[in-house]
Amino acid sequence: MGRLARGSGRIHTRIVAGFASFLFLATSSCVALFSLDDHQADGGGPDPDRDSGNGNDGGNPPQDGSDPGSDSGSDGSTRDTGTDAPPGCTGGITFRTPKRIDPVGSTTNQYSARGKNNDINSAYIATDIVDTAVDPGSHIWRGSRANATVEFGSMNRVGGGFGSTSTQRHGMVNAADDKILYVQALSGGLEELIVGIREGADGFKFNNRPWERSGNYSDTEVYFIQDGALLFFATNRAGKFRIYQAQFNNSNNTGSDQKAVGGLGNPSADDERAPVVSDDGTKIFFARKEGGQLRIKAAQRGAISGNFAEMPLCGLDIAGADQYPTWISKDGSLLFYIRVTGGQYQLWQANRAP
Repeated sequence: MGRLARGSGRIHTRIVAGFASFLFLATSSCVALFSLDDHQADGGGPDPDRDSGNGNDGGNPPQDGSDPGSDSGSDGSTRDTGTDAPPGCTGGITFRTPKRIDPVGSTTNQYSARGKNNDINSAYIATDIVDTAVDPGSHIWRGSRANATVEFGSMNRVGGGFGSTSTQRHGMVNAADDKILYVQALSGGLEELIVGIREGADGFKFNNRPWERSGNYSDTEVYFIQDGALLFFATNRAGKFRIYQAQFNNSNNTGSDQKAVGGLGNPSADDERAPVVSDDGTKIFFARKEGGQLRIKAAQRGAISGNFAEMPLCGLDIAGADQYPTWISKDGSLLFYIRVTGGQYQLWQANRAP
């Protein structure tokens, strides 16, 4: 009986010790669970979903727009306020939430879209929407929309003496909306730059060429900044397409000092074209043809007189689809671009990440 009592005491001690260990493990597990839940909703800390983001962003991969493996704040289903860049985009520019914004009901091609000033809801769009008043081909129409989250609608073709039967693309108007620079197709697949002057409520008339071409080449995809004081365009006058810039005289609508843009012109690239430039002239988006595919690239420079240096650009690349930029909002927050899928030219937009 005494031995049993002493044995019972030892058993009791072991039971108590075992129960204490169980309580410790259970408590630790609960703390871990509550800690996990806390980190999912806080502004940083350990990353519970084991991706490269900083905090919880919806799973692995994260569900925060278009970047693979990281996030930068409340874009989509994120909960944190991180500013981490996607892999390979440190020091670069990231775009998110790409959206197709073709004119409502359109099944045709959209080749360019450019607005004036910072009105991102009104644009001059080069499209081959059928118009029985002219021969088939792409022409410039003016479209509008209610806000920046919907497609363009209310399309009206830009007319006047400007509205010839020739293919017209890449039309861009000045702040006063009384002048347009655009590209007109010539025979043999060549293109040239044209200046049009406002004629009537919704039309322009031919004015002149900024300069006369003197060879069998194209000047195309014109883009201007600072209300037309400086032009950027793509040309193959030296063989492959490269990006040039020129001064523009608004008083007589002529251009001068045409020269290749410094810092671009990658010798291994087939073409570099479709320049879209920030209004201060320090950032440029363009398309480079690599391996047979056009991809959107970015570069920056410290001053408008300096050379560009390429920088990472993330969130836009799509395997197997040609893409080129067509317009950037004045504040740089919204990029418009063209994606070519199955032979169709589509108009898209994407928001720049903070």
